[in-house]
Amino acid sequence: MTAAYLQPYMVLCVGWLLPTISMVALFLWIETGEAAPNADD
Repeated sequence: MTAAYLQPYMVLCVGWLLPTISMVALFLWIETGEAAPNADD
């Protein structure tokens, strides 16, 4: 019962958590200069 009740909530959480974490990680990765072509600027 509980699992079936929480399933939509879990799907919603994972649905926005994964893209958010991915975008934040990518943003931080670029901001640290790892992916920037002119990192020495």
